[in-house]
Amino acid sequence: MRALVDVVGEAAWLFPVILFIAGSIALFQTTIKSASYKVKAPGIEGMEIPVWLSGDDMVGLMKKVKVVEGRSLFDPKVAADLAKSFSKDPWISGVSYVRRRFPSFLDCEIAVRKPFAAVSVGKKLFVVDRAGCRLPVPVSDTPPLGLPIIVGVRSFPPAPGEAWTDSAVAAGLLVLGKTVDLATVTGNSGLRIVGAEVGSRKGLPTVVLHTAIGTSIEWGVVYRPGCEPYGVPLPEERVEAVRKVVAKFGAGMVETVDVSVLPPSYKARR
Repeated sequence: MRALVDVVGEAAWLFPVILFIAGSIALFQTTIKSASYKVKAPGIEGMEIPVWLSGDDMVGLMKKVKVVEGRSLFDPKVAADLAKSFSKDPWISGVSYVRRRFPSFLDCEIAVRKPFAAVSVGKKLFVVDRAGCRLPVPVSDTPPLGLPIIVGVRSFPPAPGEAWTDSAVAAGLLVLGKTVDLATVTGNSGLRIVGAEVGSRKGLPTVVLHTAIGTSIEWGVVYRPGCEPYGVPLPEERVEAVRKVVAKFGAGMVETVDVSVLPPSYKARR
């Protein structure tokens, strides 16, 4: 018995330590549950709103914040849950970060998809971004203002937020991306690309570009980047070839320019 008393006596100094630790844990639990640390600021506060997003689109994005609103900033899952919520929106291509900012804020950076072209399927137009992801834009039968239109597509459109896996769509978007500045490069606003007509040759996608003044540009077969056979002209070489032809004869005098091989061939307008 005396030995037990001696042990308890020697360990008596631990009691204040244990009480301090227990009190600290209780205080911490009380603090993190305090209203002062509950998330109440939108995760996209201060975001510069893209002009192509409608009011309804912004309301949809703001609703993504509801998943964390009112939760403690100390919640270990609060940042991940907000990032996950945003990533489910068809307009969002990625979430760069979500950071806690005490006492009750979450800062985040999101990448918003931008309309790049419209794909024509069955007389209906579906808006996609540069990567071919269908955007949650209402389907229309009238051309979207300022967007080039890809025609000749035979596949069905994906759901909003999903990528168009058709190689013809990918080819059209690739060439449109390489020629988006053609009007500036040539110094002729009439050579603005308004459409891309996709087709097929020996199982490979082909593209013909159409400009605002009616001049067509035969781009030819489009290979996947990095898989081009030897001798295929580079995109910048093709653009330069178009520039030289229209500079020599005038854009209004040229009906078609074929840059599938170089030097280019052309057909004069009658």
